[in-house]
Amino acid sequence: MDVMGSFPPDNINGYMPLNKQVLNMTILNSIYSFMKDGHYRPPNCTAVQKVAIVVPYRDRQRQLQVFLNNVIPRIHQQQLEFVIYIIEQVRFL
Repeated sequence: MDVMGSFPPDNINGYMPLNKQVLNMTILNSIYSFMKDGHYRPPNCTAVQKVAIVVPYRDRQRQLQVFLNNVIPRIHQQQLEFVIYIIEQVRFL
């Protein structure tokens, strides 16, 4: 039986400062190993909301790493089911 969590979740505590630390993708994958192929589903409840984040990306690896290191913990804390799509943009000549 799925148990619905409280909404909004009890563990949301206001302002979180921006983390400007640049971590390589191997470290990010290790820290956020709870995600499978860019997808996360709360294990102990049925998420009230589901979110898809589409990130257009081209030649800005450092900014992508900082973005992921900030957005993932904030969404994860909200007990949402979410998926992140990184869409690489290609220049056509």
